[in-house]
Amino acid sequence: MWCRYSWSFYCFSISQKKQNVMIIAPHYRDISTHNDEYGSRIYAISESSKKFLEKIGCWSNMPNSRLTSVTGMEIYGDAYRSVLELSAWQSSVSQLSWIVEAAEIERSLVKEILNIDVPWIDDRCFDYKDNIIITERGERISAELFVGADGYNSTLRNLSGIARSIKDYNETGIIANICSHGAHRGKAFQWFGEHGVLALLPLPDLSFGNQVSMVWSVNRDIINFLDSMNNDKQKLYIEDRLVDITDRRLGCMKIVSKRISKFNLTLEKSNLVAPGMVFIGDAAHRLHPLAGQGLNIGLGDSEFLCDTLTSKSQNQNFGDIELLNNYSKVRERHISRMRIVTDGLHKIFSSKLLPVKIARNCGLSLINKAFFLKPIIVDYASKN
Repeated sequence: MWCRYSWSFYCFSISQKKQNVMIIAPHYRDISTHNDEYGSRIYAISESSKKFLEKIGCWSNMPNSRLTSVTGMEIYGDAYRSVLELSAWQSSVSQLSWIVEAAEIERSLVKEILNIDVPWIDDRCFDYKDNIIITERGERISAELFVGADGYNSTLRNLSGIARSIKDYNETGIIANICSHGAHRGKAFQWFGEHGVLALLPLPDLSFGNQVSMVWSVNRDIINFLDSMNNDKQKLYIEDRLVDITDRRLGCMKIVSKRISKFNLTLEKSNLVAPGMVFIGDAAHRLHPLAGQGLNIGLGDSEFLCDTLTSKSQNQNFGDIELLNNYSKVRERHISRMRIVTDGLHKIFSSKLLPVKIARNCGLSLINKAFFLKPIIVDYASKN
């Protein structure tokens, strides 16, 4: 099944271990950019995810000129001098994470998949009955195990009848690439407040200036206001707001993306497994992007599923429910922890109650002064 990234990671890594797999997905279309063009869909790759990409041979396919290491973070509350500063050196590591374009990850992945000649059916799932997928073109495909990695609106999950719980944050994420007057110097920045959650992530410099990626989570009322404007006016409004929110931390800013992209923010949960099927990535879970862990969790799904399936006993098939339940039990523990953290942070930083606002801002300032805590935070952030 198809999900831009997770299906690729799964299929390639399991193929490396000599298992018989097949991809059912529309054929890949290269949308990676070159020179001063950078895609606005970017991801923060953790140390463990980088090791996984190295293991399956994909990291080396991405040119260094398209990668940016994050060596520090500045996290701001909505009160004067409420800030937490983190640096990689505080935990004796070289970087906290790497910022990579989504299209570059996908391009490098597909290159490896094509090299090992995995069967690829250029089609989509239309129906599912009695452990058989029926494609849009009428082909019937049976398998011991179907891996649903076809995104948050998973066709296979919907057809299987697996329940899904959805919490709507009533927020929309806005993403765009920005040329800033000030240099990011390898730092990522985040601002919490009544304006929502704003993140500026370091990208490679442009030939005409510095560059960061903006991910801004805002209330839908602001989105309705933006949608009443044309594209140019939307850009001007956002540029003005960025200067105000960041207090000119990176100076004046100009949006360089041709268009601004938007996506609704939800917290979603469903069962990870069912007889003869397993779900990974956004098909199984969706978190608030404030922690930037969506892709890393999906990669963790892929890697652990591969390890689980290749360690099965000879009398088990790939769809064995006991085998799949073991996978689900381990992954659900990890995903639940991250779900609690991201949802809890969202509740704390979106609250308008004065005691909560005072507590969160004091908390940032106190942690910033607690030097013994910083190495622990940096170590966790760089490895997870």
